Formats: sequence, structure tokens, C-alpha cells
Amino acid sequence: TMAHSDKRVIWTDSNTGYLCIMQASDNCTRTLEEIAEKDVPDGETYYIIDATALPTDESFRDAWTYTP
Repeated sequence: TMAHSDKRVIWTDSNTGYLCIMQASDNCTRTLEEIAEKDVPDGETYYIIDATALPTDESFRDAWTYTP
């Protein structure tokens, strides 16, 4: 299985419009889907993506968006 640290759970906050990025601990025994269902706010659509899909330059992080 792939380590949790190789993936990110992301969603766009419907109140702020900001892209939220969550990284789960490799030590967590829950699946990423279980973590997302527990921690992503109700009503938000989330995606599980490879960590490498995120930009490495965080200069404009507040402007990041995600289109599946």
C-alpha cells in the first residue's frame, strides 16, 4: 500500500474559496477516505491526489485552485 504521506486530501473551502490541503500521518490506521470523511467539512467535495501534483513553489499558494 502507498503511504499516506504520498497523497493529499484537498477541497475548496466554500466560505473562503481557498484550496485546503490535508496531509495524513503514515502512522494513522484509518484509510485516507475515512480520514477525509471525518475531517473535511460537511458538504465539501474532496479529492485524494498524489502529493507530487501540488506545485513546489508556494509563493502564490493563496491563488492555487484545483480542477479534477
